[in-house]
Amino acid sequence: MRCLLCPQWYETVSHVFCGCSVAKEILTSPPFSMQLPISPSFMFKEWMLEQAISLSDENFAKLLMMILWGLWKNRNEKLWNDSAIATLAIVASTMAWFEEYSLINKATGSQASPRIKGNQPWRPPIAGMLKLNTDRAFLQSATHGGVGGVLRNEKGEFIAGFVYHKEYVTSGMHVELLAIKHGLELLQAMTVTNVIVQSDCLLAVKAI
Repeated sequence: MRCLLCPQWYETVSHVFCGCSVAKEILTSPPFSMQLPISPSFMFKEWMLEQAISLSDENFAKLLMMILWGLWKNRNEKLWNDSAIATLAIVASTMAWFEEYSLINKATGSQASPRIKGNQPWRPPIAGMLKLNTDRAFLQSATHGGVGGVLRNEKGEFIAGFVYHKEYVTSGMHVELLAIKHGLELLQAMTVTNVIVQSDCLLAVKAI
């Protein structure tokens, strides 16, 4: 069977997760920035074991649980529904899934994966308030990006969210500002005012 997403004439597990142009664009960009194997005979299982050793716990969780699942889900959507989403939309949606997983894991008392230096754990707002977290996905090699956000209450319960693909963006900062803009538009549409808007981009916050 040929690849459903690129011209490759023969689809294998290794190709779906590493060799396909969709997978390559994601894995060779931050936070992974991987040098992907070029040998047609490389073993996917061995490659995954190497990533378990070399990647941080959080990045390996993102890769194994979210990005690979997103790639497989996108491939099956193309197979069964003839519908596939843009690369950056895959990144944005899977990172939102990862955030939700982390919150649920924390709420149930499980041991969460250590966060990379610079990341701060999600902190609930005070009682009666909501918190909107926004984020972005941006590839230096592209002129488009993805934005997303999640609105939660003081218990960490999901209230609303959004994911958008954005054309003609110029930088990560540009996409961060668009993410905040869409978040504010969501709050306006919901007529929500008792809310804290949080972004992990200090430059964007200072610019506003």
